[in-house]
Amino acid sequence: MRKPFLIVVIMMCLLAALAACSADDSDGDTVQATPDAGAQPGVTEEATPEVTAEAVVTEEVAERTIPNVSRDRNYVFNVIDVFDDFSVDDLSPAGDGQKWMLARLSLTNNDAPAFEVAREAVFALDEEGNRYTPAAPDEEAAQPSIFNQEIATQETLVGFALFQIPQGSTLESISWCLSAECNEPLTARVVITAG
Repeated sequence: MRKPFLIVVIMMCLLAALAACSADDSDGDTVQATPDAGAQPGVTEEATPEVTAEAVVTEEVAERTIPNVSRDRNYVFNVIDVFDDFSVDDLSPAGDGQKWMLARLSLTNNDAPAFEVAREAVFALDEEGNRYTPAAPDEEAAQPSIFNQEIATQETLVGFALFQIPQGSTLESISWCLSAECNEPLTARVVITAG
């Protein structure tokens, strides 16, 4: 007695699944809904798929997607290129046990009053968390410098910053703040372009 009942239940489940699959709309955009008891007979309405979860881009996803860009409501800070162990004829030699890293940066002023990029408001961190300030912007090889340039509203400034760091170290991130006293800098991860 149990075996025929079990077979009937399994068959009913399979038929129900088959009916559900064949009732699906082939393009997946809309589904015809059957009217409920209070609806007018013979009238059907298109049902819109219900969105149950909001799509959210997490900070982790954003870092993997665009690792060298940081933004807030007013500014976009971008590390375009970083050249490790940078050396050209116009550049004075790095100190003993040191090397130069040249970063090409861009800064966009979306909606703030005009301001000047101060050298004290930019810093880099290496893989161990050591902090480095940019070299003075008078090196001929690091021109045009991003420092001491004014950025008006709705403008983008692109320029170089030169960092002297110990041999064997690698920059992990570069940060910018409107002033040197900022508590929440825009920080962009470094992607080494060339050595």
